[in-house]
Amino acid sequence: MNEVNFLPSSYARQCRARSRRLRHIGLIVAVAVLMGGWLLIDAARLVSLEQYALTIENQATLVATKAQQAADLDRQRAVLAREVAVQRQLAAPVTFTQITTAVGTVLPDAATITDMALNGRRPLPDAIAAAAKTTSKPAIKGLRRDADVVAVSIRGLAPNDGEVANFVGSLSQHGLFTDVKLLYSKPLQIGTLIGREFRIDMSVPLERQFKPGDARPASDPLVARGVGRGSPTGQEVSHAH
Repeated sequence: MNEVNFLPSSYARQCRARSRRLRHIGLIVAVAVLMGGWLLIDAARLVSLEQYALTIENQATLVATKAQQAADLDRQRAVLAREVAVQRQLAAPVTFTQITTAVGTVLPDAATITDMALNGRRPLPDAIAAAAKTTSKPAIKGLRRDADVVAVSIRGLAPNDGEVANFVGSLSQHGLFTDVKLLYSKPLQIGTLIGREFRIDMSVPLERQFKPGDARPASDPLVARGVGRGSPTGQEVSHAH
């Protein structure tokens, strides 16, 4: 059976042209969609990179701040270390309270102290001491580096010369005191009481160290002479530097 096409040839050409246009439009739309998607992905990647760069910059700023803080702390630590060193140099190795305690530990029960004077200067920091040594004129007027001692003067009363002698002997054997001298021991009468009034001068070098509770070993010759025993507050020992 023969088929007869009654459509004109121009209509067929129009259909083919329309089909080609639709394919072109679809291709263009697909390309546009792909390009739009790529642009969106690229924009998101750019935003992510910018955020990452901002994070790195913030971390760098934080590290720089911490480094500055560490440098400031190091400077403050150095200043404090110098201040502590100066305070340690200014602190007297032996205090007046320790000297008074040491005297009280060897004072005979029958004797009493009526007056005790302690004279000494505060130690100098090393920088000032070096300046006082190297300059022709002392850095501070009246300072002497060879006067690192505390002068102690004791006045008191005792019933007899034997108690005074025991007191002088105990001070002489004590590890804290040097140059113990009995300046006088003279009779004194107060009403019906008769006794001795005495004065003792001695020195305490600042190189000595006061160590409470540091008992001497039994083999120590000072212990054999009775020094360092029966002291309720401790024993002072000498250490040369």
